[in-house]
Amino acid sequence: MEPARDHRPDPEGRYEIITIEPAPYQIPTDGPTGQFIEAAGWHPWRPAHLHLLVEKRNTMHTLMVLYGRPADPDAFRTYYQGTHLPIARKLPGVRAIRHTVDVAAAEGATPFVAIFEADFDSAEEMFAALASPEGAAAQADVPHFATGGVQILHFEPTAT
Repeated sequence: MEPARDHRPDPEGRYEIITIEPAPYQIPTDGPTGQFIEAAGWHPWRPAHLHLLVEKRNTMHTLMVLYGRPADPDAFRTYYQGTHLPIARKLPGVRAIRHTVDVAAAEGATPFVAIFEADFDSAEEMFAALASPEGAAAQADVPHFATGGVQILHFEPTAT
């Protein structure tokens, strides 16, 4: 059986790994290994166990869309949540999506009412997603509800 090499999280960041049930096994008792376990006073049986290597990739690219104050905030919220987000969730290659329609400034008023973020493995994957039919549909939908305008940003986040 060939081991799986690349497990990707679902949009919520969760993993599921399915494996066979491990069994205990005996290590060799002859030669240097046998001498070592005898000198250490160990028995030759290894308990059932799994070997997993889990690592976080350092590369990720984020698409961020900032939505300005619309003419009708209630109509914006209804359309954004009920129509636009289902379209945006279909972008290919997305690792995770986050959004909010409750934006507040630390001080004073904010010019934005909503923020959308989508994480991709790379800038190339993000641009490919935006050029896809799903990306074109999401972009074509924006004028239907974003009367306050949008600012589209992209970046590679850096952990601090």
